[in-house]
Amino acid sequence: MLILVTLIATFITSSLVAPILPSATRDQAYTFTNRSVDYVIEFPSSKWRVLPSSGIVSARTRKEFSYSGKVRVRLLVRRKLVDASTTPSDMVRRRQTWDQHLAGYVLSKEESFSGRLSGTKFSYEYTRGGKPMTAIIYYLEADTRTIYSLLFRGPRDDIQRLHGEADAIARSFRLKRFTRP
Repeated sequence: MLILVTLIATFITSSLVAPILPSATRDQAYTFTNRSVDYVIEFPSSKWRVLPSSGIVSARTRKEFSYSGKVRVRLLVRRKLVDASTTPSDMVRRRQTWDQHLAGYVLSKEESFSGRLSGTKFSYEYTRGGKPMTAIIYYLEADTRTIYSLLFRGPRDDIQRLHGEADAIARSFRLKRFTRP
């Protein structure tokens, strides 16, 4: 009799708890790594998804992610080969000359940024289709010839909601450790 009561209690408990668990695990952190890239990113939410490569640009130098759900934010990760004298701040100035022509362009301040890789962070606002948009860009220095850019962009309100996640993602960005056979 005790066994029957225990089985019934276990069944009822699992029936009530099981529907809750998928939503609890849905937002768990996960780590992105892939053979085609030489870095690792830790996402604080499983809502971040890698998008298929276009095939035009190598996945080794360009990878795009999107945040699923009501928030519409994209992350574009690019590896840039630069002159040895180029700094992350130089990359910011180059980007500003291109983006200052966007409608409604308003530059925010540039600031130094440190995580597993250090560099520079800056953001700006602009309008697209009459809607306020925001971009946050992290330029992270891997070595004297390689700088990674992490560009988060989307509607201003959505970017504001995910600003903490963007910082966490940029702080987690690291290179794989390659060993030669």
